[in-house]
Amino acid sequence: MKRFLSTAVVSLALATSVFVPVSQARTCSGNGDLIGSYGFVAARDLFVGAAATPAGSAGITFVPVAATPPGTTGAIATATPLGQLVAGASGTSPFDAVGVLAFDGNGNLLASNSAGVPNTMLNGSGAYKVNTDCTVSGTIDLNNTVFTTSSSVPVPVVTFQGVILDRGNEIDITTTGASASGLVITMKKTIQASGCSLGSLNGTYGFAGTASTITTPTGGSAALTSSLVLGRFFADGNGSLQLDPTGAASPLTALELAAGAGSTYTVNQDCTGTATLVLTGGQVRSIRFVIVNESPVGGSGTAPQELLFTFTDSAISGRGSAKQQ
Repeated sequence: MKRFLSTAVVSLALATSVFVPVSQARTCSGNGDLIGSYGFVAARDLFVGAAATPAGSAGITFVPVAATPPGTTGAIATATPLGQLVAGASGTSPFDAVGVLAFDGNGNLLASNSAGVPNTMLNGSGAYKVNTDCTVSGTIDLNNTVFTTSSSVPVPVVTFQGVILDRGNEIDITTTGASASGLVITMKKTIQASGCSLGSLNGTYGFAGTASTITTPTGGSAALTSSLVLGRFFADGNGSLQLDPTGAASPLTALELAAGAGSTYTVNQDCTGTATLVLTGGQVRSIRFVIVNESPVGGSGTAPQELLFTFTDSAISGRGSAKQQ
């Protein structure tokens, strides 16, 4: 009997071990795993020694302006987010860019050559390749779609590599080759391919990010300090940022973005937007953002909204994300 029981126990253990699940790595099937419109945010922080006042501006402002990429003569990036991304990524100076790119599922990058306009008038803007381990590589080659040239000169081509996350909802890439400069570009699927409006930004959001500030004490040298930004804000769906009644009653008033008069926002059709934030102390923040989707809980259901944003003001720049509460 003892021998019989022992044999039965061993047999049961062997049978059970056969059905133990084995963890497997997620794989991708190819370029078709990336398809659709993605909002991007890219920024290179301020650093001591960088020009604090770009040509033609008062104070630090990275709102898109015409730029001459390094190593070119006569190639001028137009004042579009995509032009600023390529011009900034191919250089080493501080910059920020927020915009939208599209992946066509066949290895081509697509974009509109007008700021704020959806990818309906698509232009070849580079190429990409998705590998079986869900890494991705490619180029952002604008084919003069966001550049003007006064002579026959080469325009920058940004090469990149990175990883696909969250079942294709997010892509994190870094520049490589001659354009490598420690820059990470985050892309997430937009809330819809087109058709965003003021009403697309509506409700309460929590936000977190980082900021860099240049200070110059009297008689001293410029110094760079980093800080965190954290809090909550309310968008009314009609273009106004406000302190809502719930926030006004909060005991943690320091976390409430108590927007002053004149705090407004706009939303473009391609889900990018801008905001002017007037703080209670009188400081003004110029914010650029793109509305994207978080992943729905459990991979199904309605996905909450997220904003990828950058902000600038005199001697300060920063970036972060805001998510629906």
